[in-house]
Amino acid sequence: KGETAVLALAGVSLKVPRGALSSPVSITAHTLPTATASVEFSPEGLRFTKSATLQLSYSKCVTPFVGVTVVYVQADTVAEIMQSHDQPIKKFVTAKIDHFSSYAVAY
Repeated sequence: KGETAVLALAGVSLKVPRGALSSPVSITAHTLPTATASVEFSPEGLRFTKSATLQLSYSKCVTPFVGVTVVYVQADTVAEIMQSHDQPIKKFVTAKIDHFSSYAVAY
C-alpha cells in the first residue's frame, strides 16, 4: 500500500507501484540456473490494480539483436506476448505486467 516496492534477483527486477495491491502481500520469485531468462513469481494468480514493471536480463542467452520480448507462460506455453521495451546494448527487456506467475524472454 505504501511506497513502490522493488524485488531484484539474478537478472530480474520487479517494481510494484504504490497502490497496486489492496493489502500487503509477500511476493517471491524463483529463477532457474539455465541458459534461459525466465522467472516464476508467487503467489500465482496475483493481480495488480496498477501495472508493475518487470525487467529481465537476457545477457546469458543467445538472441537476435532486435525483436526480444517478454512473454507470459502457462504450462510451458506462451499464453500472452507482452508489449515490451528492448534494450539490446544492455541486454535487458522491460514490460508492464498486471498479474503473475511465470514470465520469460522470447524472440
